[in-house]
Amino acid sequence: MPSYAQNVKEELSRKFDRDINCMRAELAAIFKIGGNATEGRIEFSSVNAAVVRKVISLIKKIYPDARKEIAAVRTKRLRNTMRYFVRIFLTGEAADFFESVNSRKIPRSHEARVAYMRGAFLAGGTIVRPEKYYCLEINSSSESAADIVKKIFKQLELKANCRVRREDFVVYLREADSILDFLWMVGANEAIERFEAARNLKEVRANINRITNCEMASLNRSIEAAQRQIADIRLLQENNVEVDDALKQAMELRLQNPESTIAELAKKIFMTSKGLGYRFKLIHELAEKIRHAEFFNPNSPRGQLADIQLIIDSAVEVKEIIQQTMEMRLQNPDSTVSELAKNFFITREGLNYRFKQIHALAEKIRQQANLDKMLDEAKIQLADIQILIDNKVEVSEIIEQTMKMRLENPDSTVDELSQEFSIARSWLNYRFELIHKLAEKLRKK
Repeated sequence: MPSYAQNVKEELSRKFDRDINCMRAELAAIFKIGGNATEGRIEFSSVNAAVVRKVISLIKKIYPDARKEIAAVRTKRLRNTMRYFVRIFLTGEAADFFESVNSRKIPRSHEARVAYMRGAFLAGGTIVRPEKYYCLEINSSSESAADIVKKIFKQLELKANCRVRREDFVVYLREADSILDFLWMVGANEAIERFEAARNLKEVRANINRITNCEMASLNRSIEAAQRQIADIRLLQENNVEVDDALKQAMELRLQNPESTIAELAKKIFMTSKGLGYRFKLIHELAEKIRHAEFFNPNSPRGQLADIQLIIDSAVEVKEIIQQTMEMRLQNPDSTVSELAKNFFITREGLNYRFKQIHALAEKIRQQANLDKMLDEAKIQLADIQILIDNKVEVSEIIEQTMKMRLENPDSTVDELSQEFSIARSWLNYRFELIHKLAEKLRKK
């Protein structure tokens, strides 16, 4: 079965211009792209019989007296196909014409340029079937020939690029509209119909895939949201959290319909999706409070694991008995204190005392980290103030007072300054933000 490129070439091989100049331009392109000149003759070969027949027809129409030879050779390398050869002996008018083939002249008229490009495609062109992707190429072993093809593409207002592949120069089009315009110019109407049909089919498939992907993504989001809501509800139930009737209704509705979307649930109780979504938001906030309290609760497994991880990350040295307790909890992350005490033959009170020591150590590390953070903030504030002073920036009286306050108390935290000077912490932070913005403007300059 012939390829799409072969079908295009066969269609173009049946198209002949009436203008003799256009015929000459097409024949010149064929021999410049795919010709091979030797002493006294020029040769063209192709595996496409239709292209060779057109070359012979063009020679007969333009130079009927030119001496020519035709040969066919079976090639074993390319699936035992036939390669056809046309040899033209350079005598008389034909000699003058074929000697001018190697010139860099570009046809002047639009029609002659289109004919030249048709010949260039017949000699060295290929096109990928549009069902795969969009690509039209014209290959040539001559850089000058590729340069002419690229210039004509530009004159025809088609966006073409050029690259080197092995030892060939390739000029190519990658945009579907440019390829269609080229096929229309050179007269490949049947090829255009197939190209358009394939492009429309690809667009329909792409739209279907896009819609399907959107629906699947929406469905996945709904499933994830439902699972998260059920997890929140289970947590509230396990901790016997009392909620009002509105939230209780939403919780029961979700548990009875685990796979439904919020919109579907809202219809069942005759309310808006936004309203029901707000109820689930409140449920999630209650569940997060429980999770947060559990995370920092030294009596819960999660809280104990958080303390232990902080101590490990801080590389703090601890007693051997505390080290053993930490390893015990890490190896049994979900066990209660009672279960650990029973499994390791320790009294519950003794194990709780160890975890209290671990929590106290973790709290010291947290307080030190907060203090370090506050001191770093104080250093940044001092650096900002120094920049304003060095640049003699005029500031308001209240900002000047704040700067003086910080300079006189370089090691105090914002909380300490707030208490000492009876200023709200948020208001004092706002002043330091204004100072920082002024300093940043100066740094950018």
